[in-house]
Amino acid sequence: MPSASAPAWPTSPAAPEPPRRWKLGRNGSLRPLQLLAGCALPCALGLVAGLGFAAYGSPWPLVFALLQTVAMALAFAQHARHGADRAVLTLRHGWLEVAKRRGSRLSVVNLPLACLGMQVDARGLRLECGTARVRIQGYATPAACAAVLRELEQARSAAANVASRGQSRAPAGPQRRPVSPAL
Repeated sequence: MPSASAPAWPTSPAAPEPPRRWKLGRNGSLRPLQLLAGCALPCALGLVAGLGFAAYGSPWPLVFALLQTVAMALAFAQHARHGADRAVLTLRHGWLEVAKRRGSRLSVVNLPLACLGMQVDARGLRLECGTARVRIQGYATPAACAAVLRELEQARSAAANVASRGQSRAPAGPQRRPVSPAL
């Protein structure tokens, strides 16, 4: 008679591990429409005051209000361009993929986790392996970078433990591998 226990799911010791992902980005608490309203309101008030002074014969306050409006528009455009800047780190199959977006530029670098040198300083996170160097700065606070660094070091030590266990179980001597027929 079968037991009423939970079904046994087939598991494989070499089941692929799901990728781990860290997103380091600027977190603005304002929505774009709120920011636009916050920038446009002082500009509109300055323009109204400048028009009032210009109506009474003094054009310089209007010139100043126009310069202020242009400066605010440029600052808003610069903020909007870099508001989505971020770095996404994805750990998959022993490789760390670093995708950085800054403005309209996207750069992607793949680094092997086994030889990865990692360091956090006041400006951000530094990753290097051989001649490949990646700097992640300006995306997150040093505390957030330090937390990512700790998790990466834990993942690297876990991967090293799994690899060392796999080597200790391997039979000694040459191993036969099946030969596939030539196409």
